[in-house]
Amino acid sequence: MGDGKRLGTGCRGKTTIISLRAKRRCYDGNKKLLVVKIKQTKTDKEEEKMNKKIVAQNERVTIGADVHMRTHVVTAMIGKEIVDRRILPSCRGGWRGYLEKFPGCELNVIYESGPQGYNLYDWLTEMEKQEGQTVRVYVAPPGNVPKAPGKKRVKTDRRDSLALIHAYQSGAFEPVVVPEKDTRAERELVRTKEQLSEDVTRCKNRIHSLLKFHEIEPDEGKAFSEGWRKEALNKAKSSDPTGEIAASLKLKFKMLKQTQEALDSVKARIRKLFSKGTRSHLAQKICKQVGIGIESAMVIATEVADFHAFRNSDSFASYVGLVPGAHNSGETFRPGPITKEGNPRLRHVFVECAWTWVRYDKEAARRYAALKARRGAGRAIVAMARRLAVIVYHLVAHPAPAC
Repeated sequence: MGDGKRLGTGCRGKTTIISLRAKRRCYDGNKKLLVVKIKQTKTDKEEEKMNKKIVAQNERVTIGADVHMRTHVVTAMIGKEIVDRRILPSCRGGWRGYLEKFPGCELNVIYESGPQGYNLYDWLTEMEKQEGQTVRVYVAPPGNVPKAPGKKRVKTDRRDSLALIHAYQSGAFEPVVVPEKDTRAERELVRTKEQLSEDVTRCKNRIHSLLKFHEIEPDEGKAFSEGWRKEALNKAKSSDPTGEIAASLKLKFKMLKQTQEALDSVKARIRKLFSKGTRSHLAQKICKQVGIGIESAMVIATEVADFHAFRNSDSFASYVGLVPGAHNSGETFRPGPITKEGNPRLRHVFVECAWTWVRYDKEAARRYAALKARRGAGRAIVAMARRLAVIVYHLVAHPAPAC
């Protein structure tokens, strides 16, 4: 009878059962279906009552959620008092049922961004519009939630969800500005282009490594041109009677060609977005700056959700990670290397654009030369990259009035 317990048997095989279920279907000896009413245990009634319980009503509630792929571990607090702790399934239905336990409440939900992206933010935002309940969602930057001393060795999901609440209440982090879904889609395409560019470089490095390892040195034409490839394959065939080296080289050339075709296709789509995408007006404005091309402008436009969310240009440069670190103790002060905090994609693109900027802008070239003479080429180009980031910030957030 599965999870039931048989108590006795009467005429025609009728059975009385105590089970966790409200009803049980069973068969008698003549295969005739009988429906038997079941008694609920005390534990079942308590569990059902707990699930229907209202946790809070007409209160201001703060909920910390430690988000995982299959479950979300949540802690709810009113003021400094923990009123509820539980594990929810990672789905809309689980959160919809949970929010019903807070009728009339003002809910502040905090979670740390991670591999699940902004799914929870989207769910709760949609529920707020549909149910009419006040739900504010704050996404904490990954790794910026402070941990209490002495608790680093004890890590549990419950403690992590509680730490999110404490960090929010103390103002220990600036919430992430969540971009619109269209912007996220365009950002994904731009990031795919970067990934494919890295894949092309890896394919070329593998080919160079194979040729060097087997002492194959094609001399005709530029590297990876059609003539260069044919000569490399011919030398691979002549150097190895088995033909396995040539087969491996041929497969690597094929992988390179397919990856390059995919990269060209993505670049074409990015150029279309530059003309007609949701961030096209912003990208076109950024592209007016010397040294910044179409693809770099699309990276900046999609990676920065809102330029006006930054208090000033220093705050934006700090987000990019192009501000110097420092060590200060008493009367000793030592400036350090750049912090490298924030978005690494933005930092990379600003440094790359800075090289183009000092090449084609006379004033930028003069400033770079002066910095280079005093501090070296590496530090000089980083300083120019920071200056370029500040210019872009003012270009977008505080544009000069048209004459």
